[in-house]
Amino acid sequence: MPLFWKAVSILKLLCNLSVCAAVSDGASPNRLFYQLHADLIEPDVEVVHYTPNLFAPSRNIYFFSDAPHLLKTTRNCLFNSGSGKRTHSMWNNGKYLLWEHIAKLYYSDLDSGLHHLPKLTVDHIALKSYSKMKVSMAVQVLSNTVAQALQRHYSSGEAQGTANLCKMMNNFFDCMNVRSTTEYQRKRNALLAPYRSADDERFDWLQNVFLEYLTNWKSSTESREGAFTDDDRGRMFLSIQTFKGLTMTVKSAIAITKFLLSEGFEFVLTERFCQDDVEEYFGYQRAQGQRSDNPSAAEFGYNDLGIATLRDVAPQSIEVQCER
Repeated sequence: MPLFWKAVSILKLLCNLSVCAAVSDGASPNRLFYQLHADLIEPDVEVVHYTPNLFAPSRNIYFFSDAPHLLKTTRNCLFNSGSGKRTHSMWNNGKYLLWEHIAKLYYSDLDSGLHHLPKLTVDHIALKSYSKMKVSMAVQVLSNTVAQALQRHYSSGEAQGTANLCKMMNNFFDCMNVRSTTEYQRKRNALLAPYRSADDERFDWLQNVFLEYLTNWKSSTESREGAFTDDDRGRMFLSIQTFKGLTMTVKSAIAITKFLLSEGFEFVLTERFCQDDVEEYFGYQRAQGQRSDNPSAAEFGYNDLGIATLRDVAPQSIEVQCER
């Protein structure tokens, strides 16, 4: 926390740059860091999603949990629901959410002549340590395509809860992964359009449909009839860390997008509120270190110089337009 505020003070006082967002994954030190700011807003608030900027009192700093990480942790909770480590047995209003539903769907699709799930492979289903880290695999599982296939395959409605989760997470990620002003036209997906208005209907969906879905799911596990312990009821829902991360990110995304638009921004791309750049940089660091997974400060600095040099000498592609 002191290091964070020192960085904020240097940026504001020496560079005249006001920090408006802080992004991290869901590691416990990061969650504690956010919660330590509760006294600056409301001491009893359950999810802290912003703090006043102490060096620019008229502005807030909004906290984000990295959306790709949230997608992966949600997929991991589903993977461990009834299978995997069996740490969950997710249940929502009478419907079970099980990884088995997706696994059976995948193996059934392999036997059909016309595949409905061409992007899924066995690595998507039998997760290993490496495949758990790949965001693309979580995106392809928690997708509209899988949701629709589940509804067709389980005509009895047995997998409706799993299908609803896939659809909800697909739309959430699309709303948080707006990265271009034209991608929504190429993909014909309105959820990928840049945010240009404070009255964007996606804000209403995120607040009143997506968060309401999660809240109602949590409430249904708490009020479920039966002799269930608190731990049993906790296993019926997403991990509480994932739930709070989703809540924090949605509230921050809505608030900061409206703020930036009110400050004169023509549009906002929500994909910028993630830590891809940091992930990429430390990926280069790990590649430089190879088998050395605990470098000293001197080794880290040496690797940094190597990365900077490679970036400077890397060939640049230049697009040349010729008149015919």
